Amino acid sequence: GIEPIPVDLLTGYGLDKLPKSPKIIFHLAASTDMYAKDHSINNVGTKNLLEAIGPIDKNSHFIFASSIALVDRRSDYSKPADETTRAPDTPCTEYGRKKLLTEKYLIQKSKEQGFRLSIVRITCTYGKGSRKNGLFDGTHNMVLKGSILIRLNWPGKMTLMNVDDLADFFILVSTRKPKKGIYELYIPSVEALTLADISKIIHNAYGLKYKPINLPAWFWKTCSFFARRKKILEYLLPHYIYITFWEACVLVNSEYWHESNRLHKIFPNFKPIKFKEYYEKIAREDKI
Repeated sequence: GIEPIPVDLLTGYGLDKLPKSPKIIFHLAASTDMYAKDHSINNVGTKNLLEAIGPIDKNSHFIFASSIALVDRRSDYSKPADETTRAPDTPCTEYGRKKLLTEKYLIQKSKEQGFRLSIVRITCTYGKGSRKNGLFDGTHNMVLKGSILIRLNWPGKMTLMNVDDLADFFILVSTRKPKKGIYELYIPSVEALTLADISKIIHNAYGLKYKPINLPAWFWKTCSFFARRKKILEYLLPHYIYITFWEACVLVNSEYWHESNRLHKIFPNFKPIKFKEYYEKIAREDKI
């Protein structure tokens, strides 16, 4: 019963066909490929969308899919970031910077127009149809091919959520309207695993022997030292090489380790699947 309306948020094509001031807006459109250089779809595209459907009614609920990538710089990686963690003025990627600009823009507009705003900072999302050669697709393939890299004891924690549970979470958020002009920030956290944990789970799910390669603590401390100073390299390295280095830093420094300090209080009946349960299910389906 949903009628699709093709639009281009950057050029404005089709935006005139959108309904004015809808009651609920799930804004999921984004450029999520870190290797892309242009992420203006996030901030410019959102501005064009808001102007096309606005001014938004004070009872309307705008739900924006943001990212934990905008909090990839903090002084202490020994504990997770949460809803109270302040985002840095300049995240380490263009993607993170554009997401931060979009959040600030929407917060300002919600105060001006009075509409209700919820921001969901999406964590690492896995599931069927994940990006080809992305973190989870790549890890899966490397495990099955017996790659040495995937058996290293990577120390950085990442917060995970299954894509189906994330969809359910957005629906839950839509049922809980924040106060007019005051936005709500959500971090949909389920569990935090390292790449080594993920690799072990996939090995075990497929009945493959897991032989970890444990590099010494001093090696990872050295990697962490350089990872904390990666921002300067953005202006010295080609974009593709820098993003590859940035991704490695995430696996070392727990930059994607986020936890909610109120999620389970707000939605006590929300019971998302764990990564181990999911992969055991996938492995069984593959064997059938």
